[in-house]
Amino acid sequence: MNLNVKDYARAFQFKMHPPFLIVDLFAKGYRNVDHVMISQDGWFTTYISKESIKQTSKIGIEIYSNKSNFQKLIDESNTYEKGSEEYFKYLLTKKSLNLDETKRFFDVIVEFWTHFQKTEFIYLDSAFEFSKNDAITAENLKSFGEFKYHARGYMNLVLYSGPKYFESVLRILSEQFKIDYETISNYSQKEIIDLYSQKITGKDKIQSIKNSYSIIYLNQKDSFLFGIDSRSFVSAFISNFESGIELKGRTACKGKVRGKVRIIIIDGFDKFNDLLIQIEKMKKGEILVTETTTPEFTPACSKATAILTAQGGMMSHAAIISRELKIPCIVGIHNILKVLKTGDMVEVDAEKGIVRKI
Repeated sequence: MNLNVKDYARAFQFKMHPPFLIVDLFAKGYRNVDHVMISQDGWFTTYISKESIKQTSKIGIEIYSNKSNFQKLIDESNTYEKGSEEYFKYLLTKKSLNLDETKRFFDVIVEFWTHFQKTEFIYLDSAFEFSKNDAITAENLKSFGEFKYHARGYMNLVLYSGPKYFESVLRILSEQFKIDYETISNYSQKEIIDLYSQKITGKDKIQSIKNSYSIIYLNQKDSFLFGIDSRSFVSAFISNFESGIELKGRTACKGKVRGKVRIIIIDGFDKFNDLLIQIEKMKKGEILVTETTTPEFTPACSKATAILTAQGGMMSHAAIISRELKIPCIVGIHNILKVLKTGDMVEVDAEKGIVRKI
């Protein structure tokens, strides 16, 4: 499979090797855009085609430049959350799930991403630029932050904290089919459905998934690569991508500052609560460097003299809170976590979107 990385934009990257199942569902939720998801050597990265971003950018303006369209998005999201949480709670009353219940469970998880993606930069950056000359868009974006934070909070309930609905329901299936949780969490959606026909995935494939996997969506059709095949694809796909040590991104809030770097990252799919410990260690006046920020990062942002993120757009959490705090912020510095380390002295020039080690 010959794909040119120059035709793609790096969207997300996290220091983790997430179980295959959740990424399979995540990818299905983004099937409307051509994309590549890779998990290898402790890093999970998503690339979205630039052609797809052109389309989502147009949709983003259509949504956020119209009061009715924006309200429809909010209403649909709220309706989804209410219905899905009721269904998750229903499933947790059961000791086993029938085939239709399991299929619907997966459909409900996939649907979350179809809603949530419309709060991401691939839709929002174009709307942000449009808002500079359009009062309705500007007004809608003022209330966007609350909507995004609420959606993110629900994601936490589904995946990371509290009831952890996804994990809790999957553990029911683990017990039902007598397959340990770590193994079944690395099945694909189809492979779990196949369990109802007594088809069991081999251990060799699970080991290959733990080594490396890639999911490619083109024209809403998926392809999976595992182990050596995935590594070969990745080597060809990302060659010369993000090379060099120039640290340059997009200015979300202007300003200049010097200071010590404090890197905060979540280094595992199931270690979200470790974030609080890392934030506690951060000293006031340091420069926060991370993949992306969420509302849980707010105490760290309040300590920071600047915020630098590897991903994100003009309406990302980091961009919004930096403007509220009036501190410099640069987003989309794709290689920053591989160049800087905690304690490095840097100069942040958020007038030009450049970071220099000093």
